[in-house]
Amino acid sequence: MRSLILACFFTLVGLIFSLSSTMAQCAMCKGQLESHGNDGTSLAVNHGILYLLAMPFLLAGTVGLIIYINVKRRDKENLAGAES
Repeated sequence: MRSLILACFFTLVGLIFSLSSTMAQCAMCKGQLESHGNDGTSLAVNHGILYLLAMPFLLAGTVGLIIYINVKRRDKENLAGAES
């Protein structure tokens, strides 16, 4: 379990550090926003796109983690019950 947590932590850290290279989202959206001036709107839209992209993955990861923990807990209880 500890190795799973460490793997998730390092994956999250890696994603955060690679965030600057993923700031070029949709070429059409980025081109349109940058042609109207650089008032921070294009950066805000890019952050919004990343936020919308991350939410389904976070939800799926959370559900997967809950299922994984419950299965491990059930296996441990079944193993303890079989030994008695």
